[in-house]
Amino acid sequence: MTTRKSSHPVAYNFTGVGELKSLTITKNGKEKKPAKQLAEILKFAKDKKIKEMPRAEFLELLGSVKEQTDENKKSYPQLCGSVQEMPAVVNHYWGVGQLQLAGVVGV
Repeated sequence: MTTRKSSHPVAYNFTGVGELKSLTITKNGKEKKPAKQLAEILKFAKDKKIKEMPRAEFLELLGSVKEQTDENKKSYPQLCGSVQEMPAVVNHYWGVGQLQLAGVVGV
């Protein structure tokens, strides 16, 4: 039996992510603002001053946003209101390459 190698990195490095207000993603040859959920994931990493963190640890920490505290609802409304769990959201943006376009590097 062979095991499939995951396309997800062991850790994420956020040092290459630029200023969130001016961040753009090139999608289909056009410069666009990142999706609101993606922007909130990046904002979360910036707010927590995360430079590099193991993927599992980051997903666990990000999962704490789903706790419906007033601060989380105000700071991360798209993540709090998401029907998907945070690992699924991060996996999606990694899989379609938007985290990498935003400057996140897989380690």
